[in-house]
Amino acid sequence: MARIRCSAAARCRSYAWDMRFARTSGPDPPSIHLALAGAMIICNGPASNASLEKDLYRRSLISGQSARLLCCYAYCSSGQGDSTGDVTVGGQEIIAENGSILAQSEPFGDGFAVADVDVESLWGARRGMSSFHVEPTPQYADYHETMFDMTIPDHPLMRPVSKQPFIPADEKMRADCCSLAVTMQAHGLAARVGAQNADHLVIDTTNSSVTNTALAVLAVARFYDLERPAVPDMYVAISQDAQNGQSANVKLIEQLADALGLPLATLASARAEQQNAAQSSPEHPVLDIQELIGDTSWLIVNPSDMTQLALGLTQFPFDLGRQYGINSQIAHTFVPVIPRQYAQECADGNLQTLLGAICDPDNELHIPEHDTVSMSESAELGPAVVEDFYLDGFLRAQYRPAKTFALARQAFAGEYGEHELPGWMKAFYERFFGSQFLRHSLPDGPRIGSAGLDLRDGFMMPTYAQSTLWMNEVDALLNAATK
Repeated sequence: MARIRCSAAARCRSYAWDMRFARTSGPDPPSIHLALAGAMIICNGPASNASLEKDLYRRSLISGQSARLLCCYAYCSSGQGDSTGDVTVGGQEIIAENGSILAQSEPFGDGFAVADVDVESLWGARRGMSSFHVEPTPQYADYHETMFDMTIPDHPLMRPVSKQPFIPADEKMRADCCSLAVTMQAHGLAARVGAQNADHLVIDTTNSSVTNTALAVLAVARFYDLERPAVPDMYVAISQDAQNGQSANVKLIEQLADALGLPLATLASARAEQQNAAQSSPEHPVLDIQELIGDTSWLIVNPSDMTQLALGLTQFPFDLGRQYGINSQIAHTFVPVIPRQYAQECADGNLQTLLGAICDPDNELHIPEHDTVSMSESAELGPAVVEDFYLDGFLRAQYRPAKTFALARQAFAGEYGEHELPGWMKAFYERFFGSQFLRHSLPDGPRIGSAGLDLRDGFMMPTYAQSTLWMNEVDALLNAATK
């Protein structure tokens, strides 16, 4: 983290022109060349005058430029002492990072802006954008380059650290994301059904939590509304194995599917099918699993989410080529948020009650009975909110373990002890690296978020990647926590 202070009394050296001047005089402001030369923090100290509504306009320009260049943009205009009889300046300071305003001062105020800038996350964002190339050219030969390294600070950060990085903090943005996620799932499913020329659709609930299955049911219902004239027979398949230990959850899913107008079916082995033959009806048929496996007209919808796939907590009982991972790019902590938002917006009281009952149960991560990923005896899977925090740090921000732990310590201060967090981190890295070979054969799924787990999402990790560097750092954190 780099801490930046902007003050009108001691302005930053100007490395770029005033944003308004650059916009009106040409489409190529100097900040673009600075970023392409490798600059991560761009400072601008213009003599920009004040005018009505210019405050909001200036903020939008600076925020947009920091997002466009994947940089920190520190803006510090002239102070009040530079005003003249016909032109006034307000001494406004703004610090923006990748589209977000981290700190700002009010025009004509006495304050200043101070912010912690996450330079490492900016580097990670640039590495992940194939169209952003930092290349030295003769054009940048006159720039002075200073290399330095920074240790992780022990003091609390001035920037907020969200415990749930996959869930938007803004209420309106969260509602919009929930609606958009289900719509994207439905359209992705429609494209897959058309490409496979599938005649039937089944949601596999065998190895999924009730909340994951509920989200898949909502997405299928949205797909059904979009494609109703062309949709053939469609069933929500309830396995006999799931009914043995989760009859209450299965009942909730049946009621949800019925409330959404989806026909029900039951997946069963041949023996179970014979036992339930008397209960089979055109409205609720009993389907033989073996026949389903051999019938290419069926498309299997797998409700496993991104966190479960990242940690090897899911199983694929059917042919991977005929499965569709409808929740494969939604983090585990975000899964229950979508049905809750759906319940708030729908007018059906019965549907609201059902979704409320479905989202209330425990939504923690569970290791499957037939686990194929090895873990050390001392490692223990942590709460879903912590494991998702680690997943965000590794997958999206590309932090090393020490930095992720430092941020987790601040995010979960007072909730989880510092001796617990490293142990859960060890389990995360062991399971993530240990299940990488499984993720090389993941079924297709709609790209919803900004991060994914396969090559289609730009995640290029060898099948048998070595975790030595990460585990050594995690072990050092564990040793420090036990002292």
